[in-house]
Amino acid sequence: MGLYIADFFCAILAALLELAFPLVVNRVVDDLLPSGNWLLILYACLGLQAQFSSSTMKRL
Repeated sequence: MGLYIADFFCAILAALLELAFPLVVNRVVDDLLPSGNWLLILYACLGLQAQFSSSTMKRL
């Protein structure tokens, strides 16, 4: 039963990350880029890259 709960939790977490990715990209493009805060833009892009890479590696 514990393995089922862990698997279900990981599946929900992966789905939430997949749904959040376009929302975060939209926020970066609409809010951060016009603000010109390059350090925050860099951190946001690195976070998006890490999320995209982990999502891609999960599918291999």
